[in-house]
Amino acid sequence: FFLMIRRPPRSTQSRSSAASDVYKRQGKEITNSGMIDLSHGLSQLIHLISFQVNLEQTKISDVGVSHVMDAIQLLQNLSRLHLNLEKCSNVTNVGGKKIGNVLRANSSLTDVYLSVAGTYVTYNEVASLRSVKDTRQFQKFEVKNT
Repeated sequence: FFLMIRRPPRSTQSRSSAASDVYKRQGKEITNSGMIDLSHGLSQLIHLISFQVNLEQTKISDVGVSHVMDAIQLLQNLSRLHLNLEKCSNVTNVGGKKIGNVLRANSSLTDVYLSVAGTYVTYNEVASLRSVKDTRQFQKFEVKNT
């Protein structure tokens, strides 16, 4: 698993805005194949306890979501998951169901934030995702769809 870090543009004066510009450009380039690489990397981190990923406006689809969620399901020490899929227009109920199944199966999760606003995950599937909260005790649990 390799992570490539690019230098900020030379024309940008502020370090924070430069990092933000690079981050925004990189985010839109993430595809399903990138999610496969990420899932392979995650599967090696069996002691990982917190995972936060912002995939807003990326090109991933249900296939990419499925790869990442398969890896997350193997992380039995994971207690915190924050997943932002806002405006990922290729994510549908199929991805939503996969997320719900993994959230139900991973009993170590206690802090969950999920955003599916701007995706094709329907209201009924969002309600199903929110019902995961009723299956056990979570410290924090939020599903955002608007």
